[in-house]
Amino acid sequence: MNETHISRGYIKLNLCLRVISKIRDGAMTSFWNNAWIGETALKIQFPTILNICSIPNITVAEAFNSADWQIQYRRGLIIAEVNQPEDLWETISNIHPAEWQ
Repeated sequence: MNETHISRGYIKLNLCLRVISKIRDGAMTSFWNNAWIGETALKIQFPTILNICSIPNITVAEAFNSADWQIQYRRGLIIAEVNQPEDLWETISNIHPAEWQ
């Protein structure tokens, strides 16, 4: 195992521990409005996705349904928006609130 791999693992673990301490089970944390992953709220990082999200006031616990993230849109994506859900997914894909309970 090389040093880069160990460092990445440590960074992921450190990020997960910081998220856990910030949101606990996610029931009282706004998915979009609170800075629960990183230093900036997701509404600032992904304003276009928030604008087309069907439930803009969703909590972290509600967005993580059983074993996966469930972000629903009120309309289809246009060409300029296609990459943004992938970028959001990369940001949240390693965070699994169900494992914290």
